[in-house]
Amino acid sequence: MPSRMKIVLVLGISALWAPGLAAAQAPAGGQGPLGNALNRGESTQAPNKSDLDASLENLRSDDVKIRLEAVKSLAGSKDEKATRALLEALADPEPEVRLKAIDIVGEMRASEATSPLVQILFLLESPGWLQQRALVSLGKIGDPRATRAITDFVQRSTDKDAIGTALFALGEIGDDKAIPELKVTQKSADPTLHRIATDAIAKIEARRIEPEVQVHALRPDPDQMQRPASAGVGAPVAY
Repeated sequence: MPSRMKIVLVLGISALWAPGLAAAQAPAGGQGPLGNALNRGESTQAPNKSDLDASLENLRSDDVKIRLEAVKSLAGSKDEKATRALLEALADPEPEVRLKAIDIVGEMRASEATSPLVQILFLLESPGWLQQRALVSLGKIGDPRATRAITDFVQRSTDKDAIGTALFALGEIGDDKAIPELKVTQKSADPTLHRIATDAIAKIEARRIEPEVQVHALRPDPDQMQRPASAGVGAPVAY
């Protein structure tokens, strides 16, 4: 038989026996480290960092967009590390990152953010629009510890819009200690500030009567429960 035909014949026989040989060498039932992992449905890849750890790391990025996305990803997290990271983001050098962090801690009702938000009100470099966002979040958090600082802000500020937002926040917090300052502003000749102060006082007094009812200083919504009669005058515009 020519040598070339012998080589082909040997290769053909080897191909026929190879599957059987491989099956005989493999442990039954797919056992072994890799087989066991596959049978249990486990990943054979090394585990990745958690989403939280990745977000915390991204907050240290030099890229503003990456830091902004990292702040957004922390919204709703109940992990203390996420809250601490958001508090640090309140001092981010980029306004858009700070704004997003301010909004998120307000939505989360994070009382730990009360002090840094109050600081924003009195920093000389804080523009009015940033102060207003901080005031809105303070109102959402509802921490009475912010009452004194906000009333001081009302007395010092000359920004009508910021004052209106501060009055709104005092009504949301619902602390009785805010009423004296609200009554002073209620006498203002400015009809908008007068209306917001009056509404805030009504909300605080309504909570005295029925604390479990939360009255919001927003225009009536047909899909929501109407305010109690004790809430009195018309609602101010939402700041």
